[in-house]
Amino acid sequence: LDEFNNPRKLGIIAVDLDDGDYLIGAALTDGKHDVMLFSDGGKAVRFDENDVRPTGRNTRGVRGMMLDEGQGVIAMLVAEDEAQSVLTATQNGFGKRTSITEYTRHGRGTKGMIAIQQSGRNGKVVAAIRDAVGRFAEGVYMVWYPIVRRSVSIQLPARLQRLAKKGWLHASLTLGEPDEEGFGMYGSGVFVINPPYTLHATLETALPWLRDALGHAGRTRYLLEHKPV
Repeated sequence: LDEFNNPRKLGIIAVDLDDGDYLIGAALTDGKHDVMLFSDGGKAVRFDENDVRPTGRNTRGVRGMMLDEGQGVIAMLVAEDEAQSVLTATQNGFGKRTSITEYTRHGRGTKGMIAIQQSGRNGKVVAAIRDAVGRFAEGVYMVWYPIVRRSVSIQLPARLQRLAKKGWLHASLTLGEPDEEGFGMYGSGVFVINPPYTLHATLETALPWLRDALGHAGRTRYLLEHKPV
C-alpha cells in the first residue's frame, strides 16, 4: 500500500494492462486468505494469496487463471470465512448458491474447477457475488449486460438493486430497436454497486454526448438512475 501514498489529481497507475484488457476487481487483503477468480465460462479457481508475488504498481502482474479462447474473468473474491456462500448467476437468469468450502484450492494459473454448468439454457456466467461480503461490503461491484428483448435483460437491474445494501448506479444506452423478429442486441447497460461518488456526475455529461454522437435519427436513448451511497 505504500506505493499508493502519493495519489495525483488524475490518479496513478495501479496495474499495467494489455490492449483489450481491463480491471475487473480489487480488494485489500492481509496475506492470510485465499483468492477466487471466476470466468464467464463457468469456471472458478481458488488459490492462496501468497502464491501471488508482490510486484510494483506499473507492472502486468502474474497469471491468476488459465482461460480458454474467447473467455474472460468476470469476478474476483477474497475467501475470508468458510461459513460463507457463493452465489453464481448466468445471463439467462439461472443461478445457484454453493458453500465456499466446496471450492477447493487449485494452483494459481490453472483452469480451476466448474462453478456452474454452462449450457444453451444457462448462458455464460455474468456475476459471482457472495451473499455475505464481510468487511468488503464497501467494495465496488460492476456488472455489464447486453440489452436484448429477453426477460433476463429487462429484469437484471431490479435484481441487482435488491443486492445493493447501500448505493447503486444504473446506466444504459440503446441504439434503435431489435430487428423485426425481436432478435439482436441494440444497446448495453452497466449496474454498479457502491459506485464512486463522481461517477454519476461524469455520466450526466458523457451519456448525452454519446447519444448525440451516435444518434440514429433520434432513436438513440440513454437512462441514468442512481441511489447515492
